[in-house]
Amino acid sequence: MIVGHVPLPPEHPDFGKVDRHPGRWVMDQALALSQYSNFNVILGTVVKGATEDFQLQIGKLRIIYLRAQPRFRVWTLFLWDSHRLRKLIKQEKPDLIHAHGIEDSYALAIYQLDLPKALTLQSLYEDYNDKNPVKWYSAQSLIECLEKRALKGFETAIVKSQQFREVVQKYHPDIECKIIPNTLNRAFLDVLDTPPLKNKLAFVGTICARKGFHIIREALEKVNPNQHALELHIYGDGGDADYIRSECSAIEVTGHKIINHGSVDAEQLADELSTANILVAPSYAETYGNQVIEAMLCRSYCIVSDETGMAENVRKYGHGTVVPQQGACEIAEAIIMQLGDRALDQEMLHRETARTKLIDDLGPERIASRLARAYQDVMGVVKEN
Repeated sequence: MIVGHVPLPPEHPDFGKVDRHPGRWVMDQALALSQYSNFNVILGTVVKGATEDFQLQIGKLRIIYLRAQPRFRVWTLFLWDSHRLRKLIKQEKPDLIHAHGIEDSYALAIYQLDLPKALTLQSLYEDYNDKNPVKWYSAQSLIECLEKRALKGFETAIVKSQQFREVVQKYHPDIECKIIPNTLNRAFLDVLDTPPLKNKLAFVGTICARKGFHIIREALEKVNPNQHALELHIYGDGGDADYIRSECSAIEVTGHKIINHGSVDAEQLADELSTANILVAPSYAETYGNQVIEAMLCRSYCIVSDETGMAENVRKYGHGTVVPQQGACEIAEAIIMQLGDRALDQEMLHRETARTKLIDDLGPERIASRLARAYQDVMGVVKEN
């Protein structure tokens, strides 16, 4: 059984009525496992603000959506969500439970359970809060405390990059980390080979300081709109309202155009990225960067911050530019370099090569096989003990 964030399907009775985490990677891995492994896979997720529970069958995969109260979840330590998840686990009696993430109730629900369990870490609030200090009484600080408590219940964690393995072991040296990347979403495998719009930039993710959105604004201030008129397209949900308002207004002042699409589904994002010349991702705490992988699949050029999982992927697949963290000048230079006709012609072959490598490395069958082996290792260790 897998538990983690899953987007709402149109069939859900609350579809369009409640905000939902847009991440698709838990669903993608569950689908891959259900299709390419011998495991009978059940996927459980809590839906903040949902009015009723719901079940959906996709091929061999059964998905269970649990309703959750919309307010005070962090401040009540996710007790109600954890209780409902444990009740579901008791009902389904899985041979193994795999939690995705600690920033919600998933790891908290299982870290004390006496059964084989696996944990995927895609973030570490201890690291986030070191890099972007928060008040001791903030939600981020409380989540860090919950994170430390839950991690004591796991000997092994699945991580997505070597960079993040080093981060986890810096804070928790006793945890063994297995590197298993996310698999690919079908929408990005099927994307058409569309000529990119030269002046179209894309930003994918939450609009917040941790994602480096203000660094994009600083970079655009250094690009003359009379020489290079750019369009920055944003795909993602909002963070702090004052931060968003201030940064978007400042980008408009630069003379470049800004278009906020909000959260979009995989199919729409794939269509949009297929015409984006450049993805700009200056996040300084990104442990993998699904948006970078997806942009590569859509043949967009990626400009990413160093010392992140994104930089690791750009270097591995030979596609994009790695700039110093908070390197607005370097981002501006990289954007200008990609705007010339000659540069774009030369780049398209490299972009296609990167796409081919990604499909070979991260295809559903390969990732499902690696996850299945990891599960067998966890179950074998438990049986031996």
